[in-house]
Amino acid sequence: MQEDKDLVHEFVENGGLSCLIKVGSDADQNYQNYILRAIGQVMLYVDGMYGVMRHNETIQWLYSLTASKFRLVQKTALKLLLVFVEYVETNCLLLVQAVGAVDNNRGAALWSNVMNLLRDHDSNSGDSELLIYAMTLVNKVLNGIPELDTYYDQIDALEEQGMATIIQK
Repeated sequence: MQEDKDLVHEFVENGGLSCLIKVGSDADQNYQNYILRAIGQVMLYVDGMYGVMRHNETIQWLYSLTASKFRLVQKTALKLLLVFVEYVETNCLLLVQAVGAVDNNRGAALWSNVMNLLRDHDSNSGDSELLIYAMTLVNKVLNGIPELDTYYDQIDALEEQGMATIIQK
């Protein structure tokens, strides 16, 4: 993909993202890392980023990987989510939709994956980079939400899970 940008367009248009997600969902951490790198390469191109924006399952999968037991998978997923929300502000709402889909499907509170990362910072072996990515993602998403009802729904979910306590630490 680095050498042929037309490949990215064809990859996205022919269901490549769905294929990656399907393979990545059942893969071990090594394959997940390879797939995350591939998604990162796809996102570098306008066609690729627009493909990801139209394919909420990719964003859902990236968010679900923030709950991985493997630190590198978590960190890479958070980095890609940051790239996604920084691309255009409207992507914040697409991430909110993805978070809602994943967490509602699991019967969990909104943003529970990220909150678990932040809450378990003592067991994160001092990985401050992971915590910075997680907090930056939350802040950027909240900052990019244009409608008050959605904003306060997210804030309420974070506060109910102890965000105030986390911030004090």
